[in-house]
Amino acid sequence: MIQLPRVVALLCACSVSGFFPHLTTTRTTSRYPVVVLTAVDIAEVESLEIASNFMVNAFWLNSPQGLVTSFSPGDLQALVSEQLNDLQDKYGERMGRRSLDTRLLQATNDNKLVGIVGVEVSLLDKNLGDIIPATQSEELLKNAVASLGPKQRRQYMKSSAREIAMELLPAHLEPVAVLSNLVVSPDARRQGIAKELCSAVETIAKEEWGYEQVYLRVESANEAAKKLYKTKLGFASEYTLLEGTGIRVNDGRFAAVPAEILVMVKSL
Repeated sequence: MIQLPRVVALLCACSVSGFFPHLTTTRTTSRYPVVVLTAVDIAEVESLEIASNFMVNAFWLNSPQGLVTSFSPGDLQALVSEQLNDLQDKYGERMGRRSLDTRLLQATNDNKLVGIVGVEVSLLDKNLGDIIPATQSEELLKNAVASLGPKQRRQYMKSSAREIAMELLPAHLEPVAVLSNLVVSPDARRQGIAKELCSAVETIAKEEWGYEQVYLRVESANEAAKKLYKTKLGFASEYTLLEGTGIRVNDGRFAAVPAEILVMVKSL
C-alpha cells in the first residue's frame, strides 16, 4: 500500500482570532493525506453551529462512557442547541470585551470536519485544586477592578488578566491556559489528529499568550482519555477532586452529576 504524505498546516486569520506562528507537520497515513487546522470563525454563527453538530455526533452520541442517560430522536435538536449555547458562552462574541483569551480550533480533511479543540484562560484556585469556569473567572477579575477608585480603575483598563490577578486577587488564584472540548471523529481516530490539535493549543498558550503550562479537567473514570493525555500527550495529574461534577445528557439537556475529577497539567 502506498502511504501518502500528510501535511498539517495551522492557519489563522488575524481578523478572526489573532496571530500565532505557522506550523507544518508531515506524517504518513493512507486515510487522511491532508489535514488542515484553522481557527473557527466565531463571528459566524453558522461556524459554531457546524462545530456543535460535530460535537454532538462525534462525542456525546458516540462516547464509550455512556454519557447519554436518556435520549430519543426528538431530543437531537435540543442537544445541538445546548452544545451551541455552551460554545457561544465559551468562545463566541459578546457585548463588551472579553478579559480572558479564548480560541476554538478545527481540523478538516478535504473540507470535512474531523476534529475540534478549545483553549481558554481561566483562574486556577490552588486552594481548592480546581479550575474556575471562565465566566466566573471574568467576574472575579472585573469585580476586583470595579472595587477600585476611578483613578485606579483607569490604570488597569489595558492590563492583562495575569497583571490584574497578580496585583488585585488573592495569591491562590492564578490565570492559566486550559484545554477543553477535544473531540475527534470516530472514523478519524488513531490518526494523530488529537495530538496535532493539542500541539496547536500548546503553541497558542505559550507563544501567543505567554503561558508556560496548559491545564485540563477529565473524569477519573474516563480511562481512555486519561491514557491519551498521560501517555501520548504528556500531561500529569496535579489535583484530584473527590466531589467534583461531570456532565451527562438527559432528554437532550446537559445535566450535572457527581464525579471524581482529575486536574492535569503539562509544562510547555
